[in-house]
Amino acid sequence: AETVAVDFLVMEHLDGETLAARIARGPSRPTRVSLVADPGAEAESTTTPSPTAASEASSTPPMTIDEALRIAIQIAEALDRAHRQGIVHRDLKPGNVMLTKTGQVKLLDFGLARLAESPGTGGDGRGGKGMVSLADLSAPTMSRSPLTMQGQIMGTIQYMSPEQLEAKEIDTRADIFAFGVVLYEMLTGRKAFTGRSQASLIGAILDHEPEPVASFQKVTPPLLEDIVKRCLSKDREERWQTARDLKRQLEWVASRNAAPVNVTAPVVAPSPNPRAQWLRLGLGVAAGAAVAALAVGWVMRPRATAPAVVARFEMELPDGQDFTRTGRHTVALSPDGRRLVYVASNQLYLRAMHELVATPISGTEGLDPAEPVFSPDGQWLAFWSNNQLKKVPVTGGTPVTLSAAENPFGASWSGERIFLGQGSRGIVEVSVNGGTPKLVVAVDEKKNEQAHGPQLIADGRAMLFTLRTDGGWDDAAIVVQDLSTGERTTLVNGGRDAKVLPSGHLVYSREGTLFAMPFDEATLKTTGGPVPVQEGVRSGVGSGAMQIAFSASGSMAVVPGARQSTSFELTWVDRQGKEDRLLAPPRRYSRAAFSAPVDVSPDGTKVAVRIDDADSLGRSSGPAPANLSRSALGNDIWVFDIPRGTLTRLTFGGNPSHPVWTRDGRRVCYASADEALCQAADGTGSPQMLFKIAGLLSLRSFSPDGRQAVLSAIGPNGVGDVLMATLEPPVETRSLIQTPYADAYGALSPDGRFLAYASSETGRFEVYVRPYPAVDQGRWQISIEGGVEPRWAANGRELFFSNYGEGLRPDEPAILSVAVQSGPSFVAGRPSVVIKRPDGAGTSYDVAPDGRFLFIVPPKGAVVVTRPSIVVVQNWFDELRARVPVSTR
Repeated sequence: AETVAVDFLVMEHLDGETLAARIARGPSRPTRVSLVADPGAEAESTTTPSPTAASEASSTPPMTIDEALRIAIQIAEALDRAHRQGIVHRDLKPGNVMLTKTGQVKLLDFGLARLAESPGTGGDGRGGKGMVSLADLSAPTMSRSPLTMQGQIMGTIQYMSPEQLEAKEIDTRADIFAFGVVLYEMLTGRKAFTGRSQASLIGAILDHEPEPVASFQKVTPPLLEDIVKRCLSKDREERWQTARDLKRQLEWVASRNAAPVNVTAPVVAPSPNPRAQWLRLGLGVAAGAAVAALAVGWVMRPRATAPAVVARFEMELPDGQDFTRTGRHTVALSPDGRRLVYVASNQLYLRAMHELVATPISGTEGLDPAEPVFSPDGQWLAFWSNNQLKKVPVTGGTPVTLSAAENPFGASWSGERIFLGQGSRGIVEVSVNGGTPKLVVAVDEKKNEQAHGPQLIADGRAMLFTLRTDGGWDDAAIVVQDLSTGERTTLVNGGRDAKVLPSGHLVYSREGTLFAMPFDEATLKTTGGPVPVQEGVRSGVGSGAMQIAFSASGSMAVVPGARQSTSFELTWVDRQGKEDRLLAPPRRYSRAAFSAPVDVSPDGTKVAVRIDDADSLGRSSGPAPANLSRSALGNDIWVFDIPRGTLTRLTFGGNPSHPVWTRDGRRVCYASADEALCQAADGTGSPQMLFKIAGLLSLRSFSPDGRQAVLSAIGPNGVGDVLMATLEPPVETRSLIQTPYADAYGALSPDGRFLAYASSETGRFEVYVRPYPAVDQGRWQISIEGGVEPRWAANGRELFFSNYGEGLRPDEPAILSVAVQSGPSFVAGRPSVVIKRPDGAGTSYDVAPDGRFLFIVPPKGAVVVTRPSIVVVQNWFDELRARVPVSTR
């Protein structure tokens, strides 16, 4: 028979409905599932609905804020994955978003996608629920389509950004605008922009603002309103610059949208829309001249300025990069806050806030620079290198040597002068055009005085700096010196690295915490006491520097925390606080809070622990499959046999989390993606699946008879719920604790009669106990001042919990205990501290049958190392003014 070649196309079958169908269905209609092969092919009107259709539209938004946030977070995650591969979607709209029956959101139809001109990189493109529906998003498969010729408008007009409509060069921020339009539609049920014709619709997108979301969703959180507004900014420089930052802000809103609503309080209607007021007034005036006057008034009206959004995001340095010259300042922000420079790998790197990655500044390679500082116009950078003060254009080039200079103790650029702290020599100034340094502030070397961090303030008549004598930099004085009289005034005793900010504050650091106080530049005096405003700032060694920078526009950049180790140890702590390190070799034992990565076996002889260490291969007694690639190793469950001292690998891939021993100690079970699996504790056989559930976070504990499991999963509200699963056919799951708040850490008592868990319903996590399985028959609060990770004593007469964890940072991290009685009614005593948490211990812990506590801690004497990163806070001055008010006299 003749063989005939057949070309065919295989597509993923998605069981669900498009976001467009979900919005159209509204809040009250029953779900109707549609199977769509190509949702992007759905036609969407670009004009305003007829008056009849508009009048028939429901005034109720199509979905709750919680549902909209859950969907929006996944869309943002999918966009982030595409953008990090350099791909711009260009046709994001509800018809191209698929909602599957399992709760997963898929972004479809990349038919108009193209590569960005400067594609970003980073991220591994794996994980998460928001999925990009492309077999391969790698750059080689995405050529620039002939459909994307210069000057053409591609996409669906109602969701296009202004730059798309004007046929300008576009980047990933065009998708951010379309995302804002989609989110607006989810929250209101209305199009953000409408018009009676294509031309008027384009005009609306270019010139008009949509009505506030709160006009339709009465309880819209102000931050969510601001997120939408910022997405829809006409100026792409003012939008969210990356989908990842946008996703994090949405997650922040979602985590706080669960606050209870006072249903007895009067509902305050939103302020009338100014445009609508003008329109109604204009229609009531018969004379054409009056209408024209009103139109002029509308155009010339003062526009209300929307409150700025305080946005936080973290920038991790790429693999292989680390900060250098860390004794000096390593970060700097441009005056407008749009650019950040940092010192790493012995050169300068520039990160524009709208870009995904930082790029090296050419000309600084190998110069080992320190103390970068921007010029007032943001076009130049001054820095110190090899006993010279230099400057270089921000765009890179050949550095210009300005003068000789000793090791710098802080620097600043004001007008045509650059000021350098020179320690025991005082403070010098250098012209931006070069020349010999000039001494402007002298210090007394005989008194061991050293000057650091000069800043010219009060219109150039005074110098602010840190003055150290004997003692450390945290014991130095913050002083201001009148440059005409030489009079020196001490503002703070016990602080370092001070700055006067345009917000009207003096800020300084002490012991890794940033403090702020109101400051009057006219009188050179503080007008209030210090308030801590930022913790965990990394300090420099030897020069008084803190790794923090500010922009004149109100942003802040912080290098967080102390350096931490990538290697940890397992240690016992008894009730007297005595530590006993296990003989398990140091490894990168996972210490993540919600994955609870350590569990002691029922007989106390073994420990199941997760290790996030791809380099562990070959250093244990457990064999690895011959065909397993090295990149697949890491993030796996291991078992440490305490008497024998062996560490054996139990899982190979799948990113498992939260190992839990079965009650008989024969198996270790864990969560992997949406599956709960069990593996024989000795590593023999294959993993057996217990059940599969969408949104599975972790297994928590088993019933005494082994027929039921308690687990944590993401619930319908997008927050954690506590569930129960039967382990014998037919396998079923049902919710135990399902509230609008985060519920987690479920733990069954040894007799299986009570369930301990933690909930954020009070605004922070507290530990509670309920009867099991009849959880609605009672509830008792156990913790008083915050608690997570409840653990039962083996005899069931004591319940332990940690006061340190998600959202909890007490002055004295500890494990607390509550005596309990489980007679006819549950009785609990008052919490008391059992032991203090060991220094550097992670959030996770476990309790052995003999009552000892197991922790994951840094090795004795180890320098703890974390991946280097920078946290940027945009519009931070607004938050600062709210926390530390400044007099407006």
